[in-house]
Amino acid sequence: MKQSRRKPTRREKPMQDLAIPKSNYLITPKTDTQADYMVSIEKSSVVFSTGCAGTGKTYVAIAKACEHLETGKVKQIILTRPLQDSEEDKLGILPGEIGDKFGPYIAPMLQLMYQFLGRSKVESYIKAGKITGVPLALLRGLTFDNCFIVASEMQNSTPSTMKLMLTRLGKYTTLVIDGDIKQKDIRGTSGIEDAQSKLQDLKGIEFVQFELEDIVRSDIVRFILERYET
Repeated sequence: MKQSRRKPTRREKPMQDLAIPKSNYLITPKTDTQADYMVSIEKSSVVFSTGCAGTGKTYVAIAKACEHLETGKVKQIILTRPLQDSEEDKLGILPGEIGDKFGPYIAPMLQLMYQFLGRSKVESYIKAGKITGVPLALLRGLTFDNCFIVASEMQNSTPSTMKLMLTRLGKYTTLVIDGDIKQKDIRGTSGIEDAQSKLQDLKGIEFVQFELEDIVRSDIVRFILERYET
């Protein structure tokens, strides 16, 4: 396993484009780190992507998940993330059943899926169980085979919950974990930080680090973050 350490640069020529089948979307990596990220997802079982906002960490992960589902590489997409400031938050803080309560937390990921696949297809996949959201608190006892799991905002996971999620992986499953340690809301060590210290040299796991130079959302976001980090 290697960690991406090369200084990121914006790409000037298309490379390793991602075409989502049955969709009009063709995604071209805009930085070398994004290109490395796409390659890592293809060749590794677990990929950690860390770094500042606006670098495309979740965008690329969701795009790859849609590609894998549409090409039949996996049978199901699993979406998860910590609740508010920790995965131990009570789901009772919102009205409705579990799906209704957890829905707002995975809404940003679903919005990307609507963009890539269309709302009607995504909604039909949700009804068929091909796309589902699972709160971290309910992972215990589950095993995920033939799945693509996207775990977002995982800087707010605890080490114990990160371990729980990592040990849910079954056969032919890809897990992509993203987060920004500088936006951590929980006390103590983040699950991402703990995993980095324990899993750096483990085969099948890769860590991709995004930097300020990788921000593609807008120049103003990069300028704002540069001021906050100086």
